[in-house]
Amino acid sequence: MQMQFSSRTLDSIASASHLITVTLKVLAIPPYPPIRLSTGFSDDQNPRVLKQEGFKHLDRVIDLCSKHGIYTILDLHSAPGGQNTDWHSDHGGHIANFWNHKDHQDRVVWLWEQLAAHYKDNKWIAGYNPLNEPTEPKHIRLVQFYDRLYDAIRAIDPHHILFLDGNTFASDFTHFRDEYVKKWENASYSIHDYSPYGFPDAPEPYHGREDQVRRLIRTYEKKREWLDKRGLCVWNGEWGPVYARKEYDGDATDTINHTRIHLLKDQLAIYNRVCVPFLS
Repeated sequence: MQMQFSSRTLDSIASASHLITVTLKVLAIPPYPPIRLSTGFSDDQNPRVLKQEGFKHLDRVIDLCSKHGIYTILDLHSAPGGQNTDWHSDHGGHIANFWNHKDHQDRVVWLWEQLAAHYKDNKWIAGYNPLNEPTEPKHIRLVQFYDRLYDAIRAIDPHHILFLDGNTFASDFTHFRDEYVKKWENASYSIHDYSPYGFPDAPEPYHGREDQVRRLIRTYEKKREWLDKRGLCVWNGEWGPVYARKEYDGDATDTINHTRIHLLKDQLAIYNRVCVPFLS
């Protein structure tokens, strides 16, 4: 099960040791999928000031996971200025200003240097996911930033895997350059395989028709095509439908969720067929 914890969430569950332990026991079922932990230690009013309580809570969760044989992946889900145009980058606007101001980028490089220094010897961290779902309209700035970030992290931590999201919400690698990916050692490339059938504004209900399955396969293969041609490691970092809730969907909730679960099963079948690693 994919789980993402923000620093605010970690703070709210800091005293819930029993709940966390029970949850981890449920997750500790072979093949032990990793838990992806959302991170962030500074704010706009106090740039480049680490929130030490963030390390305290992260260390605690990572240690709890290790006791159950579960690896963790550190994910920067929201960057200063917003690395994408959507609500989940937490910047409160519709412009990804992370790409327009170098200081935003400098702060993220600084943050990952602090994280790498703190966790470089922790064997229960599978790796770092430096930037969630970027949307960089010029494309080349993302690759240049990744190269800068790679050098900064590798100067401190040469061992942990770097999980690099594609552009346009982790769906597009076509503007990545061969000279960079040849340089980036111990890296995996992260796609996010959300299907239009899994959203509230789906084009039609999903029933697993042959044409619908073909569309699932086609959109999935398109996201990884550039990577497959180069024999690069692909990691499916996010996927799955949005489930209906009775407060929003009323009596239709169960019917909608039946189709969404059908979609989930068909996506799983595709991933199992090609043996792609994913957060389940």
